Amino acid sequence: MTSLKKNELINLPIKITNSNIKCLEHVSLLTSIRFAKRGQIALYLTSPSGTVTELLGYRYKDTSRRWFSRWRFTSVHFWGEKPLGKWLVQIVLNGAGNGQVRRMFIELFGSSNDETCKTFA
Repeated sequence: MTSLKKNELINLPIKITNSNIKCLEHVSLLTSIRFAKRGQIALYLTSPSGTVTELLGYRYKDTSRRWFSRWRFTSVHFWGEKPLGKWLVQIVLNGAGNGQVRRMFIELFGSSNDETCKTFA
C-alpha cells in the first residue's frame, strides 16, 4: 500500500522480466485507488520504450468519494511495442486530501508470434 498526499506525484515502477508476448496489442492496469475526490486524480503509464499515455485525466466535476476499487484502465497506445523492461505508473494528485494505492497490476495482451511483430516495424 502506498500513501498519497495532495499535490503529489507518485512514481510506481513495474518491471516485466518474462513474457510470452513478443509485441503488444493492448495493456490494462488494474488498480484500487482511494482519494478524497476521485476526479482529482490523473493516471499515466509509460512503457519501456518511452511511450506515455494518459489512462485517467482530471475530471473536476467528478466529486464522488467512491474509490476506484479493482478498476481497469486500458490502452492500445502501446500497439506493436515490446513488453519487457521497466513500466512506470504515475499518479498525479490535484487537490486537498490524502489517499492510498491499495493494489496495482499490469496485464499485457498481444502476440507471441515473431512474424506478427514484424508487420508493426
